[in-house]
Amino acid sequence: MYKKIAWIIVLFVIFSSCEKSTIKKLKFERTLGVLGSELGEFNFDSSNNIGWAICHTDSYLYVADKYNNRIQRFDNDHNFVDWIGFLNGKWGVYTEDVAADEEVFVPYHAYTNNGAVYFACDYFKEYGVVLKMNEQGEILKQMPVKIGGFATFAVDENDNVYILDDGTITKFDDNGNELLQFGGPGVDDGEFGEDVNSIFIDSKQNIIALDAENSRVQLFDTIGTFLKNWDVECGSSFYNCMGFYEGHLYVNEYDHLVKYTSDGVFVDSWRKKDFIHGQLQFIIWEDRLYEAYSFDSYISIYSFDVD
Repeated sequence: MYKKIAWIIVLFVIFSSCEKSTIKKLKFERTLGVLGSELGEFNFDSSNNIGWAICHTDSYLYVADKYNNRIQRFDNDHNFVDWIGFLNGKWGVYTEDVAADEEVFVPYHAYTNNGAVYFACDYFKEYGVVLKMNEQGEILKQMPVKIGGFATFAVDENDNVYILDDGTITKFDDNGNELLQFGGPGVDDGEFGEDVNSIFIDSKQNIIALDAENSRVQLFDTIGTFLKNWDVECGSSFYNCMGFYEGHLYVNEYDHLVKYTSDGVFVDSWRKKDFIHGQLQFIIWEDRLYEAYSFDSYISIYSFDVD
């Protein structure tokens, strides 16, 4: 009898250990930035969730530092490099530890595609302008579309802009002409709740959109035809809790970061020890997760546990 109980305990311990070892975790590395206006410091909006944006290219981490009226850049080792914005009325790339000109350039959304960086911003009192910029900090194009502060956007390989706002996706060409509109508020396939959502373009130029209020991800082709959707466990209070990197979709699902193929097939997941609900934006770059927090004006950096 006692021997049988002992074997049961041994098997339970072995099973529990094996199960635990299969749970991957995100390893916290460091934070980047604090609230402030000096180099390497940020001033995100603390009153709502539209005051910050991050994106990454091969060379830089870009941080839209909204209330310091600038874009800051960091290298792949997270060292401050420079900032982009207006100084004494001139647009340029600067390293001076001085304040940018106020209210001329106010960035709050970001997207990267084919080596170019796109920022939604207020620009010379024009609200919701999309600027296309190269890595030299030069403005290549001011795209005449309007994007609200609570909307999100994506850009395809032809510079068409897709804006997701109030449950509707609108597609514009790079001259600002409206090409089509699809979606709409609701709960049926292809419809969206009205909360703030995320949108990306995959390698097939399909549109992937997070429908946070209805706890799902939806997939459309380039002409807005609904293809499929799948359930995810994210609450409607989340903001930009979806990321896209190298053909895979990442969704913050409460205490887990879950990886899918672009058409919804589960790939992997990682547990987050200190998951923060609410207003954050994140990106995946190489083997790291970057999360920007609106209330505290800093970025948390995690590495993936691959053991």
